[in-house]
Amino acid sequence: MRHSHHLEFDIAVILFFTFASALLTYYLINRHVRISNQLKHLEYRYSSLIHSTFDVVAELDPSGNILNVKDKLLGLTKEQEGVSFFDIVCKVDRKRVKTAIAEMIAAKSAGKIQFRVMHEDGRRIYVEAYGSTVLDTNGEVAAVVLVCRDCTEKKRAETALKESEDRYRRLVELSPQPIGMFKDGEFYINPAGLNVLRANGPEDLRGITVFDFFSPEHWKEIEEWIRFIDLNGYLPLAELPFLLWDGSIGYMETSGVYDPQSQTFHFVFNEVTARKRAESALKESEARLRESKECYYQLQSSLDSFSRDLFGVLSITEIRNRLVHEVRRVLDTTHVSVVVKSGSGYSEGDFDTEYAGHFIEQFEYGQSFETIIENNFGHLIFIGRIKGENVFLCISGRDDLLQLEPYRVWLKTIARYVSVLYDNFRVIEDLSAELLHRTSNATAPPWLLRLFFNMTEDERKRLASDLHDTALQEQIIWYRKLDSIALNPGLREHREELQRIAEGLLDVIYQIRLICYELRPPFLKEMGIVAALAKLYEDTQLRSDFAIVFNSEQFQEHSLQDDLLMCIYRINQELLANAAKHAQASRVDIQLLSECGQVCLFYRDNGIGFDLPQLTAESRGMGIYGIKERVRSLEGDIRMESSPYSGLSVFISLPVASSLSN
Repeated sequence: MRHSHHLEFDIAVILFFTFASALLTYYLINRHVRISNQLKHLEYRYSSLIHSTFDVVAELDPSGNILNVKDKLLGLTKEQEGVSFFDIVCKVDRKRVKTAIAEMIAAKSAGKIQFRVMHEDGRRIYVEAYGSTVLDTNGEVAAVVLVCRDCTEKKRAETALKESEDRYRRLVELSPQPIGMFKDGEFYINPAGLNVLRANGPEDLRGITVFDFFSPEHWKEIEEWIRFIDLNGYLPLAELPFLLWDGSIGYMETSGVYDPQSQTFHFVFNEVTARKRAESALKESEARLRESKECYYQLQSSLDSFSRDLFGVLSITEIRNRLVHEVRRVLDTTHVSVVVKSGSGYSEGDFDTEYAGHFIEQFEYGQSFETIIENNFGHLIFIGRIKGENVFLCISGRDDLLQLEPYRVWLKTIARYVSVLYDNFRVIEDLSAELLHRTSNATAPPWLLRLFFNMTEDERKRLASDLHDTALQEQIIWYRKLDSIALNPGLREHREELQRIAEGLLDVIYQIRLICYELRPPFLKEMGIVAALAKLYEDTQLRSDFAIVFNSEQFQEHSLQDDLLMCIYRINQELLANAAKHAQASRVDIQLLSECGQVCLFYRDNGIGFDLPQLTAESRGMGIYGIKERVRSLEGDIRMESSPYSGLSVFISLPVASSLSN
């Protein structure tokens, strides 16, 4: 019974385990089927993915032989399975690829490598391969899977970009234009820029900031630049003084653009120090030119008016007064006086006698007459000497204008004008006083009149010579200097104004020459009286409104003395001056003829005339008195006919023999 009971238990246990085993087997078979289906599905998906990609998927054994390959890129087929993968790799890259795969196998890891492979049609293709090792159950590398993607276009683009960068780098390196770049807190500047900055090499740029290029007073402006670049992405053309490596300051003109992708600021710059200096020099030159023009106008006007006034001055006192007035006006000072030094001391003027002796002694011992003596007291220039008296022009106190060369030249010129007349006027005054005393109760004899006129002509000749040799030559020199300045390219904007000044200067030169001709008629003796008068009539008609008809057919040239020639010429000047100033004539007829040892001059105009009886012997009106005195000095005859509105007729007869005998 007990045995039967145990048997039943054993049978039940066996049945239980049999059922459990069957159930477990069913579960395992069902799971295997499910896993197998999933694996097939994954294989299908993997196979579809492999077949749909244009990449190369190759499974290699550890030796590099192809175990499996899926390829739409290189034209590899199933027939090439078992062939070494390295055979399709270009020889130049083969060793590098073998080394890379060996390193992956050794490290049991993945990696990436670029190399070139040969297409079946012979083309070389750049591929980028991603490799991964496959391990077996023992953890050893069983295979290497390579996924190769065509990167030929990418490589070409990279190569082209690199070549472009190399070309750009070479272009920048060789460019004479200073070019720079700022990135990641570092500066790069090409050799031309380093040369402009006076830097020794790129090592000088290491560790510097943008503020190191500028002095602290410009840092605020640099900060504004940086903010502008952040907002706008570029830097407009700007100009600032740079601190150069040699310690000097150079002005730079710079502009640039900012690339936000590479976070790089590219800029170009030029040194404009020379241009800035030239602009500064030009401004200074223009300022000096304006000052010189103003100075020239003032001094030239002074000389013109002063020289004109000298012709109307009849005494030394008038000359001194006019000189003092002109110097005070131009130099804007009241401390100007004429000082006369004689044996008894000093006279005239407000010269401080405390300084007089020492100051004038500087001139008298070893100094030229044209030298301006200068000391702490003032300035002194010599005017003339007569009868043991020395005459000086004294300017008391320091005058800054006389430190300028144009004003010194002006002072010397105006003093020379006065010195030309001073001595002669002193002699003439003394002689006139003596003659006036001797002839106060009698008419002056012809010889005395002739002496007076000859002395006057000599003085006119001397004055004309001095004007020609001094004032005229100085004006010509100034004109040539102004003409050379006008040719300066830097003064092109002022060329028209300079030309107008030059034309005005030519007018002054012409006026001085005209005055010299009037003081001393040129070539009177050499050309003859007829030619000289014809030239006088021609010049007069240019300045007057009347016509001159001249007839000299009955005149025979004689070997006339200078005083007779000059008398005829001066009488014509006076008659023409009268016609121009008073006659209001439209026609003047003049006839010169020779008859019976006489030189005869007939004059007639159709002007307004005058009341001849009212013209007394003492009258100086219209130069008539001077004409009569000149005729009387040569023992000639003169007859005049005139009445209001009937013109003026003059007949003059001068003996030739009287001139020769006397």
